[in-house]
Amino acid sequence: MSWLKANWFDLFFTLVILTVTFFIAFKNHTPNTYLSGWDNLHPEFNFKLNIERSLNAVWQEYQGVGLLGGMGHAADLLRQVILAGLSIFIPTSFIRYFWTFLMLFIGPWGVYALLKAKSKIGAFTASMFYIFNLATVQYFFVPFETFIGFFGFLPWLLYFAIDYLDTGKKLWKYALISIFATSAFYVQTLFLVYVIFLFILSFKNIKRAFKLLLVTFLVNAFWLLPVLWFSLTSSSIPTNSDINKIATPETIYMNQARSDFANITTMKGYWFDYYDFGQDKKFDYLFKDWIDYSSKPFIKEIGIGLFVTAILGLILNRQIIWLILLAISYLMLSGFKVPIAVLEEAFRNSFTKWSVAFSFVISIGLGYFVAKLKKFSIIPAILIILVFVYTTLPILTGKLISERVKIKIPITYFEAFDWFNSKSTGERITYFPTFDKWGWNYHDWGYGGSGFIWYGIKNPILDRAFNVWSINNENYYNEITKSILDNDEETFKNIIDKYQVKYLFLDGSIVFPAGDKELLKLETIQKFAKDLEYEKVFTRDFIDIYSTNADVHQTNIATNNFVSVAKYPEIDTSLLK
Repeated sequence: MSWLKANWFDLFFTLVILTVTFFIAFKNHTPNTYLSGWDNLHPEFNFKLNIERSLNAVWQEYQGVGLLGGMGHAADLLRQVILAGLSIFIPTSFIRYFWTFLMLFIGPWGVYALLKAKSKIGAFTASMFYIFNLATVQYFFVPFETFIGFFGFLPWLLYFAIDYLDTGKKLWKYALISIFATSAFYVQTLFLVYVIFLFILSFKNIKRAFKLLLVTFLVNAFWLLPVLWFSLTSSSIPTNSDINKIATPETIYMNQARSDFANITTMKGYWFDYYDFGQDKKFDYLFKDWIDYSSKPFIKEIGIGLFVTAILGLILNRQIIWLILLAISYLMLSGFKVPIAVLEEAFRNSFTKWSVAFSFVISIGLGYFVAKLKKFSIIPAILIILVFVYTTLPILTGKLISERVKIKIPITYFEAFDWFNSKSTGERITYFPTFDKWGWNYHDWGYGGSGFIWYGIKNPILDRAFNVWSINNENYYNEITKSILDNDEETFKNIIDKYQVKYLFLDGSIVFPAGDKELLKLETIQKFAKDLEYEKVFTRDFIDIYSTNADVHQTNIATNNFVSVAKYPEIDTSLLK
């Protein structure tokens, strides 16, 4: 009873945070749909398979012809194990929703924990701002596990890090939360952002910082060492891929277009300029509703005012370290060019890497501002909360998560998963159609994104989504696409044989955005399959699967010694300069 009496303020504010996030979750969940699209992870389609892949993450056998993993694939291991256990109680379609909403709760709760010793009202104000700002909206609108994980775990990581630096006690707590937080670093650049924060904070106590940084490395080494090996030996592969030769400068320019003072302080990123092909089969701004709302009177001025207030809060409380972190975050969002090639590629999309770190420090600043008011803090805190909730009010009406990623995945795919996992012995699949070099497909049933079928199928799959990580995968698609466009059946067969493709996976639900579906050349591929006497082994609705007569028992083909059987024109990189 005495514990309850001593902590009832903390329990009350935690309950309010939980209530707010539960309400947001309720408004943003669509029953009987999957949260899927854009970049997504779906281990729930086959937990056993995906956990095994995470345990063997150095070599990504399932990605095309096999490749050295260039992302923190193993970092997602513990999250998968946790969700596998919870899947006993949670429907498969809700698992990704569940994790997304869990991160939405624990992030602001961590902000509150970090500041509550200074001021509980200030801490609550900070926690609410961490939800109600445009950086959070852009993280959750088309959610990707690594980004929402970073949102959720960053406050807790820094809370326990600071606690150890201040007291020298309970380093095990920091180690424990670091283990749970590893999934936040699936995109390893976010780990670099975190380490920069940790390094600056370490000046609070340099002696203890050494142990803290050592524990950080040891906890993350299982996924970090493979990534470091890739960076040392193969980082030029994604940099020089056909996709990134175009996408990298384009992404940098889009970020630079939003790198002025007003856009940074109001946290409007390049997402506000992004066009997408919607479920209405038309191109339009991805953030159209938010563009309209953020154009309302005083929204921009309020954002700038909150930024200034946060700085004032940090100055009045002499929080030099937080001011330095705010300055670094602002600098990276302002278009600062990192003078190291591999880091320039890593930070090409500065907004997705730094916006939540920036909003987090703004939250801290607002909390300190309210704390400085001491016994007069309640009314200013209420006014500040009302003001920033107004700037992002659509969050409360179901606009935090885009309707484009709330979809019903046809059961046909799951039937195809079951067929491959029961009838095949793991031979290579190639996915058609292949018209889009970006590895980004749109389907007539609503999905648009980088793909998902490999999360449910044990077989290696040649898909354009893996091109950026392997020149061999990229070469395959260059060659196979040319053979199809040339209507060259013989070359098509030679390529299928050369890459040891056992199955053709033809997906008739893919559409050609704003174009004629005939351009997908599915009929050409079906004609090839018939002429080459490939056996149709599975057909359901819009999916046809053919078994080829390729010899799939040759030596592993994932080498640099391919003999080209089709010529594909090189990109003239001078056009990109």
